Amino acid sequence: MLETLKKEPQHPLLSSDENHYSLLIVDEAETEIGSFEWKDNYNIKNVKTVLKLDSLEEADQSYPFLQLDRTPIFIVFDMTNIVLKTGSEQELVQFLQEYHPNE
Repeated sequence: MLETLKKEPQHPLLSSDENHYSLLIVDEAETEIGSFEWKDNYNIKNVKTVLKLDSLEEADQSYPFLQLDRTPIFIVFDMTNIVLKTGSEQELVQFLQEYHPNE
């Protein structure tokens, strides 16, 4: 079996896998969104990495270019761009159930 070289993303928030998304969650409330149980409950299999930040201030300091102004906020990345930015868990779940990278 040939081993392929992994292409490193240009930014750590971007997905490093062409078949999976990366998810950034900024949520000051204690929720299970993004957890293994959450992904299983909604049958979400196309998210490989999840970064969860507990405060808008922390997110703004780490990633000011995202220009976040509220929580909760859910941002889905493919290998090159933001593909969804929403404050709605329902919209996030619907997107992840309907869309897959490389489709």
